[in-house]
Formats: sequence, C-alpha cells, structure tokens
Amino acid sequence: MQSNILIQISPAELKEMIVEALGTVSNVKPAETLLSKKEVCELLGITLNTLDKFTKNGTIPAFGIGSRVMFKRSDVLSSLIRINK
Repeated sequence: MQSNILIQISPAELKEMIVEALGTVSNVKPAETLLSKKEVCELLGITLNTLDKFTKNGTIPAFGIGSRVMFKRSDVLSSLIRINK
C-alpha cells in the first residue's frame, strides 16, 4: 500500500522543485522517428517499387522490426541530394 505525505511548501519552493525536475528531463534525447514504407513513399512522393530500389542499392537505409521494414526519418531526409542549377 502506498502512503501519501503532505507537506507545506511555498510557491517559490514548488517552482524551484519543478524547474529542477524539468532540468533532468530536458537532458533526455527524444527517440528517433520511425516511418513505414507507406509513410516514406508519401513523404518523398515515390512508389513502393522505387523505395524498394533505393533500399536495395543503399540510397535509403532500412531497419527491420520483426517482419516490418522501418526507416529513420533523419536517414530518409539526409539521403536527399541537393541539386544546384
């Protein structure tokens, strides 16, 4: 059984406790966004066949989770090549 302890603290002390707690949370890096094949195709405006070709030739790295193929959003965006005209 969990017991609750009530204490009296001032608003300033509460604010300090919250800022301290959030400081430790802000050091945690957010997880990488994973995209499905369909999401990558929609993002890039390409077909599944084209995505499969890019995956096979190493243009866009893919990762397996169980039987699913997933892509890191940052990898997909970094695979784009700038064209200067």
